[in-house]
Order: sequence, then structure tokens, then C-alpha cells
Amino acid sequence: MRDSLLRERLLVLAPTGAACFSRPRWLRSPWALLAREPLVELDWLDANRLGGRLLELVKAANVGDAGMQVLVSDRLCRFFMVTPPLNSAGLGDLEAAARARHTGLFGLTTGWQIRADWDSMRPFLASSLPIAISSALDMLQSVAGVTCYRVQPHYVESVNHWNKQIGEGEWFGLLEGTHLTLGVVHDSSLVALRATWLVPEVLGSAEELSRFIAQEALRMGEQVPTLLKFAGDVPAAWVGRAPARSGCVRLTRLNGNLFAMAEGRA
Repeated sequence: MRDSLLRERLLVLAPTGAACFSRPRWLRSPWALLAREPLVELDWLDANRLGGRLLELVKAANVGDAGMQVLVSDRLCRFFMVTPPLNSAGLGDLEAAARARHTGLFGLTTGWQIRADWDSMRPFLASSLPIAISSALDMLQSVAGVTCYRVQPHYVESVNHWNKQIGEGEWFGLLEGTHLTLGVVHDSSLVALRATWLVPEVLGSAEELSRFIAQEALRMGEQVPTLLKFAGDVPAAWVGRAPARSGCVRLTRLNGNLFAMAEGRA
């Protein structure tokens, strides 16, 4: 019990691995890896199988019954913007709008759990996570007594972390390997978002990045940003080499690459 008061724990979920981390609760220090568990595609299709893998992980990490925050890879999530209906009467109307938007973009919501920062006044970001995740986390609670809280996609957690450093009209991108989640900020709020896989040409050239950003601006109906801010696996070719029409800034954190560690890439 005393240890859970002194230290906080984090569960990271990625397509090919999961990991438990720990750090002192009151000190500014990086997360320390406690244990990792390899995962395969089949694990994400079966909640019992995924739950069994996570039980093995928390046992190896020796977390006891301590609570854990959960960070989910963007590669496991679906992101979309939702426009609230006119004269929305409450949360039920917002949830219905989110389900309709998800269905229009990706198909039925069966097998997915929608989460959002619900807002009846302006468009808001929503994400859907595989239902196997919530079922597996429930198994951790019922079998091992581990309470999982603050379950967030990587991009949502990163936007909240960097929010004060993302200025008006700037774009914030988060990379996990070759996967990019890219958002546009106006009035301190996310107003447009794209999630896509990048080809090697874009990853290896600031000039190709500039062309890509121009295409995405056209696709989203936005102006080309004057400043791009990226976090995560930012390619070396982008750093310190501003694209033709936009400056490029890399945002770094003390944590290191948690997803690379979870997947055994670091």
C-alpha cells in the first residue's frame, strides 16, 4: 500500500507488445521499465487471450494491486472529429452523433468503444478503441485486483501534455514509427485531424514533408501552417531543416520512447 502511494505505474499497449512502467510519484523522472510482454495480432481479437497476456505481464512486473494508468498506441485506435447536433439535449445526443460519424467513416461500432471529450458547443475529438482492451482491463481488476484508470490514446495524452505549447493555427503531429496522427489547433482547440501512414520518401526528406503538409491542408480545408510541432519518432531528416513553407519543431519528453520499449525496439 505504501509503495502505491510513493510510485505511479503505467501500462502501455502497442500492436506487438505491452509493458509496465513505474516512477516516483512526486519527482520529475523518466518511467522505468518493469516488464514487457510480446503480443500478436490474434491477441487483439480475443479479450480473454489479451487478458491472459496482461495478467502474465502484471505478475512479472510485480505491481500487486496498485492502480495503473493506461496509454494505448494510436495504431490501435481510430480518430475522428464530431460536430455536435443542433439543439443537443445532452450526452445521449452527442454519443449518437459520435456513433453515426464512426459508422460513416469506418463502419459499424460493433467491437469498438467510443471515447471523447464531449462538447455540445463545438466540434470535438473522438476516438474508438477495440472493445477487447476494456474487457481485458476488467479481467485485470477481477482476477488480479489491478485497477486501470485514465485509459487514453497516445495522441490524446500528448495533446493534453503539450497543449500550452501549441499556438494558434499550428499543427501538432505525433509519430509512432511510420504512423502519423496530425491535428490542427484554433482557439486552443483541435479542429481537424488526420491519421495516416507515411511513405519512406516523406520520412526521409523535409521537402517531401512540405509537399505532404500542403496536400493535407488542402484535404482538410486549412491553411498551410507556419509552424509544425512533432513529437514521438520524429525523423532526423526533419529536425533543423524547415520545410519550404513551414517551420518544424521537435518536442521531446523525459519519458523516452515508451512504445518502442513495449515492442522491444529500444
